Order: sequence, then C-alpha cells, then structure tokens
Amino acid sequence: MNDTESIRPFSFGERESICEAAFRDAGQLWFITLENLEMSVFTCEDDYVTGLNAIAVNVARTGAKDYIDVLMSNHCHFIIGGDPMVRDEFMDRWRNQVNVYKRSKGFKTNLKRWPYKSILIPDVKAVRNIAVYIARNGYRAIKDATPTGYPWGCGDLYFNGRRAFYPEGTPYNSLPKTAKRDICHSRDLILPDTYKVHRGMITRESYICLPGIESFFNSGNQYFSMLARSGESDLAISAMTGGDTIIPDDEMFSNVLMWCRKDYNTVRVSELSPE
Repeated sequence: MNDTESIRPFSFGERESICEAAFRDAGQLWFITLENLEMSVFTCEDDYVTGLNAIAVNVARTGAKDYIDVLMSNHCHFIIGGDPMVRDEFMDRWRNQVNVYKRSKGFKTNLKRWPYKSILIPDVKAVRNIAVYIARNGYRAIKDATPTGYPWGCGDLYFNGRRAFYPEGTPYNSLPKTAKRDICHSRDLILPDTYKVHRGMITRESYICLPGIESFFNSGNQYFSMLARSGESDLAISAMTGGDTIIPDDEMFSNVLMWCRKDYNTVRVSELSPE
C-alpha cells in the first residue's frame, strides 16, 4: 500500500458483525432492575455517593462487571456481567451494604430484601436498547438534566473524548483508614490499586466497563442517536420485561408524531383512521 492509498473504512455490516462478536465474547449479561419502592431510598448526595461506592466495592469483591447503571430515588437499573452466582452475590452484597448505611441513618425498611428482577440479555440489539434506556432514566425524572448530565448514572462516560480531562482522583490505597472506612462501610478495606477517589466517591472510570458498552454500538453516533429517539428502546424494554414502560406525556406525543410522519406521511393525528 502506497502513501496515497487510503484504508477502506468498515461497512455498516462489518461494524455490526464486530459488535455481535463483542457481545458474544462478553459472556452472560443481565438487565437488573430493583423494583420501585413506595418510599425514597436515596434522598441526598451522601446517599447516592454511598450507593455508587457500594457498587464499586462489590464489583471488586465479587468479580462482577458493571457495564452501566443508574440510581434513582426509589429504584435502580444495572447491566451486570457474570454468571448467575456472581450476579446474585453482587446484588446480595450491594443491597446489604446499602441497608447497613441506611439503617445507621434511621431508615426502617430492610433493603437486604429489596426485590429485583434479572433478565438475561439475548443479543446485541437488546443490550443497546437497555443501555440507552438506563442512560435516559435520570433525564426523564429530572427535567433540568440531560441524557448525559444526570450525576448518579454514567451515560456521560461513553464515547466521550473529554474523559481524559475529568479529575483523575487520589489513589484509594493511599488514603488513611478512616477515609477508606467512610467509603467501604465495612471492615474489609482492600480494593484494587486502579481505584481512585474524588470528593469521597470512587471514580466511575475506576470500575465501569466502558469499552464493553462502547463495543456493542457500531459508533458513537449510533449511541447518541438512540439516546435522542427513545420510543423504540422503550417499547423493546417493555416487550422484554412483560411490563409497561412509563413514557412522559411530551415524549409520548413526540413519538406519536414521529411514527405518523414515518409510517403514514402525516403529522396530524386527527387524519388517521381508527382502523
């Protein structure tokens, strides 16, 4: 190949094949949802930071892989990699650690029994829809947030060239014991040398499987395009879980107009026949 000859870019089909291979190589991936409680579990910054630190700690303890997650006030979502025993150990440890912390704050409900559903993700299309659904959760609940701006998720980390400029953090293992106890909420203070801490929180880059999620999308453009059009992902999640996906009124109306324009060449819902 001479200097003037360009390298042929991958075709769409080739990129899709690469994504499918990455999904197969990842092993078992689980879509986990901690069910909505009638009361809020996470009510302040300390609660959320403790919940996220508990994820980091128990990823290290169990060998589970955290591909993406989001903590909402009364429910949570994860994509966790590992066999069923690893998945269950991770969830048991995480719920127990959050329960110990919340009990110390006077919380009465036993979060060790916080119900959750776990679904084995069948293919790369499904994992894309689930990742987008999780990334959008905070944005939908808080109107001042964006799909990449909710602080207690990690949707902003994927395909983000600015990650290199995020605060690097202090190596966890260089911290004094008191600081480690505040993070771990346990007597076991050993964590990987790669873990770093910023403002009392283990940095997300320390443990989130960023290359994993990115490898399931054929480009950053595809990821952000799916974030922008949530209707298809919502319907796919609803079909997979056998439940109803709640869509805000403004998004529902936008989706209806999109489908009208796409399938019926009109933007007037009133022009559609009931049949």
